[in-house]
Amino acid sequence: MKKLPHSLLVAAALLVAHSLHADLVVYEGFDYEAGQLRDKAGGIGWAGAWRDAHQRVEAGESLASAIGDTPAATGGHMITPNGDWPAKRELEVPFAAEPGVYWISLLAVNLSGTREETYAHLRFMPKDSESKAQVGLSKDFNSGSWSLHAGGTTRGTPVPAEENPVFAVIRVTVGEEPGTSSAAIFMDPDLGTEPITPDVDISGIDLGPIEEVMVRCGSGEKLFGFDEIRLGTSFTSVAPQE
Repeated sequence: MKKLPHSLLVAAALLVAHSLHADLVVYEGFDYEAGQLRDKAGGIGWAGAWRDAHQRVEAGESLASAIGDTPAATGGHMITPNGDWPAKRELEVPFAAEPGVYWISLLAVNLSGTREETYAHLRFMPKDSESKAQVGLSKDFNSGSWSLHAGGTTRGTPVPAEENPVFAVIRVTVGEEPGTSSAAIFMDPDLGTEPITPDVDISGIDLGPIEEVMVRCGSGEKLFGFDEIRLGTSFTSVAPQE
């Protein structure tokens, strides 16, 4: 079989890379100087800066450095504050607003050293904070594991919420009719191959459109870390193998 010229191989690789980048809609790598998160405005796909935020940035080290086989990372990571303080950031364009399949990924860690009397939520949601059409990763009060939260329902995964960071990928399927959407979570999936069997899933719900991201935590000095937030239209866009 005749080999393709090197120039064509390079061009093909660039086209694939461009396609993967185009599928990535929103990214936040917390590539900021150390300090409060409020008013920070990096990444792509955002309408403005983080607001209402008492969270802080731990600069210079991504949570990915503690895991190994995770997507390429930039910057530092977010650390939650003491007390029940939310941080919010609005998307430039609503995500998962039409029927279809969408993907979300993030890194998370429980820095408190305990699973008891702690909670933290990272939610992707409409601007209406009372709407149940939300999806995200949770660590609920006195729960020992990470959970999928979607459409007002929370379902625990078998993965413990402890001091080892986890890579969570959420598949959101928006249905044609009300009450026909679903969400599934894959904990620490392999990169490069779209996963098939989720750790848990939730179906028969309403989801989207996602218009902002909210991080909320509580219980005194029990801290959590979040990093490498990605929203995209393919698995490889939120779990790139680089």
